[in-house]
Amino acid sequence: MATYEATLPGITCDGCIGTLRMVARIEKGIQSVDGQSSDKTVSIEYDETEIDETGIEAWLTRTGYPPAH
Repeated sequence: MATYEATLPGITCDGCIGTLRMVARIEKGIQSVDGQSSDKTVSIEYDETEIDETGIEAWLTRTGYPPAH
């Protein structure tokens, strides 16, 4: 298990975090999503044998919340 942390500028409310949690249920390798809408950050626990950080960034972009770089 590994953790990916990022700032997601598109997060505007707790509903955005909830959306990511819901969509994460169907994404292979993502175990959990936690975040704070107030500072636009997320922490994602994932199985590195199933997905890597590049895959997580692609998933975030597909869901409408691309990470800041």
